[in-house]
Amino acid sequence: MGVAARHVRSGVGLKVLEAAFDLLRASVRCVEGCDAQRLMRDALAMSEESERLAKALIEFREAEGISTRELARRTALSQATIRLHESDRGAIPVPFAARRFEEVLGWAPGSIPSAEYEPKPADREPPPDASGVNGRAS
Repeated sequence: MGVAARHVRSGVGLKVLEAAFDLLRASVRCVEGCDAQRLMRDALAMSEESERLAKALIEFREAEGISTRELARRTALSQATIRLHESDRGAIPVPFAARRFEEVLGWAPGSIPSAEYEPKPADREPPPDASGVNGRAS
């Protein structure tokens, strides 16, 4: 087994790869004049913050003796969201989730960095006016 494969299997390489993918995603969104060094710093900071949140959530659940399901209930978030943020995959929570985590952990508001947006339903065009259609050919 090669050195890279050992690092990926140990999780060390996986974190580096995740940070690199975050950087790549950010650079794709980057506009002219974007600073690559700032992008790298932001990606690493994001990884550190997600690791801090993951550790805090796991420690909280263990101290309370509760399941992922119970933490999801207490935060009004899905179990998948809890698992995502406990797994330390580098995901920054949306503002609503960040606020819920701060409340349950007893952290100060704004102490968890969050994504810049709340997900919104997809913009949809209204259906065509079908008021005169009866399903029969004219």
